[in-house]
Amino acid sequence: MINCFVTRIIQRHILKKNACSHQGRYVPLASARSMGFIVNAAEPGAEQAVKVLRKALTDHKIRYKGICLDLRKESPEEPELHSGPEMLVIGRRNINWYGLPEEAVCSEFTKEPFDILIDLTTGSDGLFTVDYILRKASAQFRIGTSGRQTCIYDMTVSGNSGDNAPDRLAKSIINYLILIHTDSK
Repeated sequence: MINCFVTRIIQRHILKKNACSHQGRYVPLASARSMGFIVNAAEPGAEQAVKVLRKALTDHKIRYKGICLDLRKESPEEPELHSGPEMLVIGRRNINWYGLPEEAVCSEFTKEPFDILIDLTTGSDGLFTVDYILRKASAQFRIGTSGRQTCIYDMTVSGNSGDNAPDRLAKSIINYLILIHTDSK
């Protein structure tokens, strides 16, 4: 992906054209039937975050689909991130020169609406790609990480002392979704 002035103009135009008309509402984990999540493979803790989410969602009998954004030049084979029909991978070959993902990969993730959508990306790599997918996806409750400029989330989370490791954030989000529902009874 080329990062220059023209690229940023095109990216802003694409995001404005795909404006999100999201009206969020809180969905507790006990009420959720489907969940989507996005992780960046280049971030330390991404593989553990996928493990945490898969276990929690399987335990609660929630259907899920995940996207692993892997824009590294040489990506080592990570079986946990790249395995299974419920995990889609967006690599360098799946995006165009300004970061727009292939429609086939994007529509595979966005074809069904989610009850909860979690964005665990925290780095600056591939933010346009993630923002584009977030705008295309339909979800009742959107959770993202703090520090992002987008206002597409219903709730943002952050780690202690700025520690935004995806695995710790995934555990915190799952605990939060479980506790809030338990306390509201």
